[in-house]
Amino acid sequence: MRTHTFCGTPDTMAPEIIKCEGYTNSVDWWSYGIVLYEMYTKSPPFLGSTNREIYENITHSEPIYPSSLSYESVDLIKKLLLKNPEARLGSGENGIKNIKDHFYFKDVKWDDIYNKKGGNIIILPMKYENNIFDEVDSFNCLQKDDEVDDYFVNFQ
Repeated sequence: MRTHTFCGTPDTMAPEIIKCEGYTNSVDWWSYGIVLYEMYTKSPPFLGSTNREIYENITHSEPIYPSSLSYESVDLIKKLLLKNPEARLGSGENGIKNIKDHFYFKDVKWDDIYNKKGGNIIILPMKYENNIFDEVDSFNCLQKDDEVDDYFVNFQ
């Protein structure tokens, strides 16, 4: 079943949404590829100074992959950002199984995750940079709400 609503954040819209072709859940796998790219590079894969430029780049250009990214990461992201939604990883008959079977996830124990067992920590090869966060005095912005206190009795 296809949806035809034009919605989403410009940076993460799949080409088929921009082209008003109708779309399936394959747009979610596109967005996943966008998020992975941004996590690794700290920048969206398709840039532009206007939404029109961003849409043009999404539909007609390919991302630039820094040499610091692993082969596994680049391969996964490229397959998630295929312009053809039917060819995109995660689409088709096997859906998410194809993503879970990708060699990027070779060390992930999916059954353990499903059964809520520990030990599946993926360590990304990047340094933590605390200078990318805004300074916030969290104690001044939090307020006690007596109406919801009962929901959190014995909450740990």
